[in-house]
Amino acid sequence: MIKVATDAGGTFTDLVAFEETSSQIYVGKALTTPKDPSQGVIHSIAQSRETGLATDAISFFVHGGTTVINAITERKGVRTALVTTEGFRDIIAIGRGNRPDLYNLHSTPPEPFVPRHLRFEVVERVDARGGVRVPLSMSSVEAVADTIASAGVEAVAVVFLNV
Repeated sequence: MIKVATDAGGTFTDLVAFEETSSQIYVGKALTTPKDPSQGVIHSIAQSRETGLATDAISFFVHGGTTVINAITERKGVRTALVTTEGFRDIIAIGRGNRPDLYNLHSTPPEPFVPRHLRFEVVERVDARGGVRVPLSMSSVEAVADTIASAGVEAVAVVFLNV
C-alpha cells in the first residue's frame, strides 16, 4: 500500500509517496501548469513512476495547493468579496492573528485582503454546537448577491461564524 501526497505551488508541483511495507519513499517534482494544475500533478506522478512508484498500489492520495496561499501572501489574487455572518463584516480588519508588534502604538496594521466595500453581511447565526440560532435569511443573501454581481467581483469567500 502506497500513500501519496502532492502539492501544486507557484513554480513546482511536488510529490512524496510512502510505501508502507518496505518504507520506501518516492519523490517527484514537476513544473506547475497554472492553466491546468492537474497536469503538474500528473507529470510529478509520471516522474515518480520512472523511479519505481507503482501507481496501481496507491491506497491513499491527498492533494494540497500553495498557489492560493502564494496569491494571498503576494496580494496577486483577483477582486474578491467576502460574505459573512451579520455583525462580523470587519473581523478580518480587526483580526488578532497578525500582530507582530502588539504594543507599538505607532505600528501600521496591514491592509485587509478584502477591502471594506467588498465585505458583506447576511442574517444567520449558528451556535458553537451547530445549532441554528437564526436561520439564514434568503432575502439578505439575494440582496448581497445582487450587489456582488454588479461590483465586478471575480471570487467570493463565504465565512459564517458561530457564537
